[in-house]
Amino acid sequence: MLGESSTPNPEPADVTESTAPSPLTESAQSRGAKKRSETVRRRIEERRTDKLDQLRAQVADGTLIIRQMTVAQREEASHDASQARARSDARHRQI
Repeated sequence: MLGESSTPNPEPADVTESTAPSPLTESAQSRGAKKRSETVRRRIEERRTDKLDQLRAQVADGTLIIRQMTVAQREEASHDASQARARSDARHRQI
């Protein structure tokens, strides 16, 4: 008993392979990624279409009026946007 381990050493024939599924091939992985990507793009496009349909319906029933901005509104929006851009740029430089 000296020098013998308490667990027997399995013979190569006694060892079984794992039954885990084999990893996907690169082409199968890329097909799956492509399918997911197409699905995401399709959903985004569907949401966009739904939003546009809703806008058109609101315009048609008069609950939404789309008009041109006045010169003063355009200048104010431009000024606000440039200030926001400057704050964003400053934050990114600090990081």
